[in-house]
Amino acid sequence: MEFALVLLNNPNIDSKDLTFFNYVNKVAGQGIQQMGVEIVNPGAYLCSLANGLGGLNCLINEAQSRGIPFRTLLFEQAPSWLNN
Repeated sequence: MEFALVLLNNPNIDSKDLTFFNYVNKVAGQGIQQMGVEIVNPGAYLCSLANGLGGLNCLINEAQSRGIPFRTLLFEQAPSWLNN
């Protein structure tokens, strides 16, 4: 698999999710994009796995530590429907 799409369940419900978004946005400026993570929209993150699992690991660890439910979908190629 080359890509993982991480989807947070109900990302706008409460403040723990806002904390997660603030964290990801802060980290995005400090290298998470270099780990191959693209913020598709609030609650959806596309991770390239071409250079390892660092970005995916970061997102999953942060979601789990905040008790935010999430789903992960794996893809052979970046889903073209995300660009529409």
